[in-house]
Amino acid sequence: MTASEEEPPVDSPLMSSLHRGLLVLTLNRPARNNALNAELAEALLQAFSEARRDDRVRAILIQGAGDHFCIGGEFDALSDKTRWAFDFSRKTADLRRLMEVSRMIHETPLPVVTALKGRVTGPGLALALASDIRIADESTWLSTGYARFGLSGGYGGVYFLTRLLGSARAREMLLLSPDLSVAESLNMGLVTRVVPSGAADKEAFDLAMSLADGPTTSFGCIKQNVSMAEQGSIGETLDMEAENHVLCTLTADHREANTAIREGRDPEFIGL
Repeated sequence: MTASEEEPPVDSPLMSSLHRGLLVLTLNRPARNNALNAELAEALLQAFSEARRDDRVRAILIQGAGDHFCIGGEFDALSDKTRWAFDFSRKTADLRRLMEVSRMIHETPLPVVTALKGRVTGPGLALALASDIRIADESTWLSTGYARFGLSGGYGGVYFLTRLLGSARAREMLLLSPDLSVAESLNMGLVTRVVPSGAADKEAFDLAMSLADGPTTSFGCIKQNVSMAEQGSIGETLDMEAENHVLCTLTADHREANTAIREGRDPEFIGL
C-alpha cells in the first residue's frame, strides 16, 4: 500500500486513494467486519510510514468497508498442544511492533479523521481513539470488548481511554466492557460528532478534505503542543508553544492568511 497514484488490488486488506491532499485509507475486510489481523496492521503501519514521506499528503481519513468500522481483532486461543511450543518473547515482540500503528496515528503531524459505523470494538476502538477527530453515525456502538474474551487490551486502548476519561472510568470500560450507544459515546467525549446512519463516510470525508486544504504546518504544531500539554509541565508546554508559534510565522500559509484578511477573502493554503 502506498500513497502513490497506484491503488492496491481490490482484495487488499487496506485500500488507499489520494484526493487533492487527502489520503483515504479503507479497512477492507468486510467479510470479517474489518477485524484487525496482522496483515491489516502491517498495511496500516506501511501506509502511515509512507504518508510521512509523501509531501502530497496533508490529511488522512480512516474508514471501514461494509457495515462496520472494525469489530475488534482476530485472536486465536492456544490449544494445550501448541502451548508447549509457544515462544512468549517472540509473540510479545511481534504484537508490540504491530501495536506501533496506534502511536503512528496519534503522533503523525497530519490531521487524522475516522469515520465510524456499526461495531467499533477492541483494537478498532483503539485505532479510532488514536485519531484526532471521530465522526460516528447513529448505527455506531463502542465497546472495549477484551474482557469478554479473557483478554486485557491492546493497541493503546488503555492509554487513550485513561487520558480521555480518567483512570476510574477507563477501569469501568475495560473491566465491564459495556456496549455504548453513539449518544453515550458522544456524551463521554469518545466521538466528536454524530451524523445520520449511512452518512459517516461522507461527513468525515468532507471534514478531512477541509483539513487537507488547511495550514498543514500549523496543524502539525498544534498536535505537538497538545501532546506536550498531556505529558509535560506548564513550562515545557509554554516553551513548545513559543517555538512552534514562531515557526508558523515563517510559513507561506501564515503570510497568505494575513494577505487574505487584508483583501477580505478566504485564504488559499498550500500546506507550506
